[in-house]
Amino acid sequence: NFSGYSNLTGEMLYFCPFQTIRTYVGNARGLGALLPESIDSMLEDMTWLARELSPFRPSLCHNDVLAANILDDGDSLWLVDWEYGGMGNPLFDLAGVCGNCGLQREEEALLLTGYFGREDAAVAREVQILKAVSLLREALWAVIQAVASDIDFDYAAYATKNFEAYSRAREDLNGASR
Repeated sequence: NFSGYSNLTGEMLYFCPFQTIRTYVGNARGLGALLPESIDSMLEDMTWLARELSPFRPSLCHNDVLAANILDDGDSLWLVDWEYGGMGNPLFDLAGVCGNCGLQREEEALLLTGYFGREDAAVAREVQILKAVSLLREALWAVIQAVASDIDFDYAAYATKNFEAYSRAREDLNGASR
């Protein structure tokens, strides 16, 4: 529950991870960045995954929940870097935690049960779908940064790590639907 929600004013952006992925692919191509040969099938996969999600009530979301964006001052946890913040699917933030922290299925179940107070197989499946989406988005962000950023960081390795995590998440999702 975001306690400051009633104090928000002005226009809020809508964040759609599926559109972000399509935009990132277009930007990467425009920059001449190195994309996997299978990127077109990944985009087709995103179309399929988007259709698998239930309707939801958009809410204020961070949309980039990484460990580096969570600060601990000893008393409170602070979620910082709201660059991608906007209205969106509230399950995307939970999926981001699952993907970016490398949680296993059992750990994800504990997180979701703790968050919602009960187990819900339908919600767990949607988080799994959005976990794959989150990992692909992160990989594509790194692909762009590899050619656009001046920061001394191995973005190519980070992209590879996230493409591999996306593939594992897709395999897990396929295995769970059987």
